[in-house]
Amino acid sequence: MVIGARESRVRREPIFNVPASVLAALGLLASVHALLWFLPERLAVRATLALAFIPARYTELGTELPGGFLAAVTSFFTYTLVHADLTHLLINAAWLLAFGSAVAMRIGGLRFVAFSAMCGACGALLFLLLEWGAVVPVVGASGAVSGSSSLPFGSSLILSWPRSHLPS
Repeated sequence: MVIGARESRVRREPIFNVPASVLAALGLLASVHALLWFLPERLAVRATLALAFIPARYTELGTELPGGFLAAVTSFFTYTLVHADLTHLLINAAWLLAFGSAVAMRIGGLRFVAFSAMCGACGALLFLLLEWGAVVPVVGASGAVSGSSSLPFGSSLILSWPRSHLPS
């Protein structure tokens, strides 16, 4: 320190400004992927099928699938935690960083988590309606991430709409 120089306290912005809720989501996705990777193959497949969204769960075949009744309720959300491979996880993570950060900063961490869960559930519901009874496991956070990538576009569209066209 130079004698006589004033100490200047300049607040420095971080290089990456990622909200804690997005970091937590990324950590959860990576943890689930690592856990499934380290499990013995047979157990990993069973766990993946129990967490995956499978439209056949809602038919008579549903009782034969791993996870039982509980998975029929929870898989609308748990399928977003499982990814097919590392590439799938990294692509979803990149999109979540890009779009999820903007959404989390705009609406807050808890609302971001709730919004992402809702988007994931809507993605599963749409797949269920389009592929009723299919014995196809759906995995990945793409539904939740797609919702996050559409919110900035949708909110800017709504905010720029002339007020005279909005219902009272």
